Amino acid sequence: MDDVKVGVKSTALLFAGNTKRILLCFATGSFLAICASSVVANLHWCSLVGLGAAYAVQAVQILRVDLDDVASCRRGFEGSIAFGGIVFVSLLGGTLLKESPDEKNSEEGHQN
Repeated sequence: MDDVKVGVKSTALLFAGNTKRILLCFATGSFLAICASSVVANLHWCSLVGLGAAYAVQAVQILRVDLDDVASCRRGFEGSIAFGGIVFVSLLGGTLLKESPDEKNSEEGHQN
């Protein structure tokens, strides 16, 4: 490993054979945090569906990458554009489709 040759302490050395497992934990944590944020922000439920799709894309990327192959790592890195795009569109859609406070109040008034 190049990090060992140059004497650099890196997460690659720290994580060693557990890299994919740890990356999946980070991905899961970020997915849950973004989902929680969208719920707190009262975004439309479609944002959660999109975020689930984004998480699936990210998990597949992590599971498929060959960490010892530079080309495979580059493809995974470049594939993150799809992940970011899905997250962006999901949050944008959830924001555009969420109920306005006026709509919510009028619905509550009709139910009482």
